[in-house]
Amino acid sequence: MTIKIRPIELIDHDGVMKVVKSLNPGWFDDYAISNEIPLDLKLHHGFAAENDGKIVGFITFSSEEGDIKITWLGVNLNSHRKGVGGQLLEKVEKAARNLEVKKITVETLSDKEDWEPYNRTRAFYLKNGFKFLSDRKITNKSDETFWLVKYIKELND
Repeated sequence: MTIKIRPIELIDHDGVMKVVKSLNPGWFDDYAISNEIPLDLKLHHGFAAENDGKIVGFITFSSEEGDIKITWLGVNLNSHRKGVGGQLLEKVEKAARNLEVKKITVETLSDKEDWEPYNRTRAFYLKNGFKFLSDRKITNKSDETFWLVKYIKELND
């Protein structure tokens, strides 16, 4: 598998949304698919992972309190455990360093929630150098209440 990581462009949005929809219901819910992700693709920076001309993964990020915040990361199931997510993270880290930003944060479902796909998500971030920062209980716009965990990665070079 030869992966090309490049900035997301407007023309990529359908391909990114195909990846997003393929990860429902495991990772992305209907509200995120219909409302949040399409808007964030227009507003946030991001990178697409491409294999043979098809989008197989993506990452988006914005700023939060002077840090880079990863807002969305998704890799289609056929490309899991092949380094795609790690390559996307590396691109964000490089962008952060170029901007002289020293920290990257991400929020994901906490281990206080029993949802197997997110066991892998948390393990992925921890394996890639993120550390626990905090957790909090939220109620989303679909009136669901759940716990989120916030991880941080400090860039030391």
